[in-house]
This record gives sequence, structure tokens and C-alpha cells, in this order.
Amino acid sequence: MADHYKVLGVSSTASREELKSCYHNLVREHHPDKSSSQDGSNFCQIQEAWEVLSDDNRRRQYDAEIKAAELKTVHPVQEEVSLHEMLFDQDLKQYQKSCRCGGSYVFDESDVCEQYLLVDCDNCSLSIVVDCIHKSS
Repeated sequence: MADHYKVLGVSSTASREELKSCYHNLVREHHPDKSSSQDGSNFCQIQEAWEVLSDDNRRRQYDAEIKAAELKTVHPVQEEVSLHEMLFDQDLKQYQKSCRCGGSYVFDESDVCEQYLLVDCDNCSLSIVVDCIHKSS
């Protein structure tokens, strides 16, 4: 997966105005009609990066995918599950899922975020990533 932020030369915290400014500068520099290079791959990457990062929903989803990929490389993950696959204990206000070791993955309702949540087993070194984006209503 290409890093759209690197393609546009901005940080992941860049504002829409910064994205737009960098995008326009790069388009002027790399547009096939203006560039002496016959290879339009740079221009295509710039276009794709702009299309993803300029749309708030697509940018949020892209950021979540990047975060999940980072979590997997920094902290080995056993599996990825969606929030609706977890059991919810109404009394304790906790989500739970059994681990293959006999332990449990447990987290509080207040820990549910807008993206992904890394949860460690309470008995072993295994972890899961919980997809909180696609939670069921």
C-alpha cells in the first residue's frame, strides 16, 4: 500500500488546506502535459493520494488501515475480530472473547474507539485487534 501522505509530501496531521496546496504544486510539476518524463506513474500516485485524503470518510478509513497495519508489525496479533463478534456483559459493561489458551480478551465499553483497538489476553502473550468501526447498532 502506497503511503499517500508521503506521496503528497505532508504529515498525517496535515490540514485539508495543506493537502490541497501540496497536491496542486505536485500536479503542476508532474502532470503528463507539463512533464518531460513519459512515465505518468507519479501523476497517478498523486491523483490517488488526493482522491483518498481529500475525502473525509476515505481519509478516516485509510488512517484506520494504516494504524491497524502498524499495530500488527509493532505488536504481533493473533486475529482481527469485529466488535459484534465479542460478547458483551451488560452488568460489567465489558466486551469479552475467549482466547485459545483458556484466558480472555476483555475491555470496557468505554475503551471502544472510532478505529481499531488492540487487546491483550489476560492469560498469555496473544493479542487481537478489534475493529470498532463496523460495530453493529
